Amino acid sequence: MSDAENNNGNGPQRKKKVTKRQGKKKATKKKAAKKAAKKTTKKKGGKQAGGKDQQPDNKAKPADDFPDDISKLTIYQRVSLARRVMPDFKADLNVDGKYDAMSAKEINNKLRPLMAKCGLIDYIALKSTSTGDSGVRWSNGNTIVFHTKAIYKYFCINVDKPEEKISYPCEGIGEDTGDKGPGKAHTYALKSARKALFSITEGGDEEQRIADEEKTAAGKAFLNDEQQDVLLQLADDYFGDDSEKALEHLCKHSTVMAKSLAEIREDQFVMAQNILTNWAKAKGLIADENDDPDKPE
Repeated sequence: MSDAENNNGNGPQRKKKVTKRQGKKKATKKKAAKKAAKKTTKKKGGKQAGGKDQQPDNKAKPADDFPDDISKLTIYQRVSLARRVMPDFKADLNVDGKYDAMSAKEINNKLRPLMAKCGLIDYIALKSTSTGDSGVRWSNGNTIVFHTKAIYKYFCINVDKPEEKISYPCEGIGEDTGDKGPGKAHTYALKSARKALFSITEGGDEEQRIADEEKTAAGKAFLNDEQQDVLLQLADDYFGDDSEKALEHLCKHSTVMAKSLAEIREDQFVMAQNILTNWAKAKGLIADENDDPDKPE
């Protein structure tokens, strides 16, 4: 057999062995490359084998994940913690069929256990109060509605360091035919102060509600000159030299809320007359038609 024939016989066999060795080397390199790619993917948060995304571990702590020890937290850190884990509040009241709101009970029942968990207590201290005839009458027209306005100071205290506290003034208003006005003012003030500190919002769109009310009021006519003259004459007859002061209080009344006599709405005309008349009766400036003149004192 010639060398050429020998080469022809062994050539393909040798070539086949070389191909296997090369294939093994390539396979080894591919496996190594895949392993390196996986390691790089895990570090960078890219794709793993199988096409799934590996996201970095940057998830926020769950809402109920309190620190193991809160004794070293400042009062501001505690308030911030309370805001972070604040539960959802339910608007459980409907005011005059116009908008939804949260009751003081709803806020108290959900906020109180959270404050205890954060090591906080709060209260309000009375600074000043005044109660008087609101000028409004209920049902039979003879039941007086008393208007109470009170100024308080709100305190929120760190139970672990009582010297750390947050405080600011707050106001409460309450109206009642009996003696519940001061209690309503207290409830109103505490509710408002807590909403401010813990960023609790009322149900519904508060800004939209106010805008709608202003739009409705703007669409109504104001008192004409004749109606203004009637109120001016009433104030002069009832209060004399104090007539200007009476009209000023009338404009500031909670059911009127006008900047001046000319900005009282036409639909408030009768009510404004009643307010002036009831004030005059309460001060004894005019006789009450329901009083019996023949009744002995």
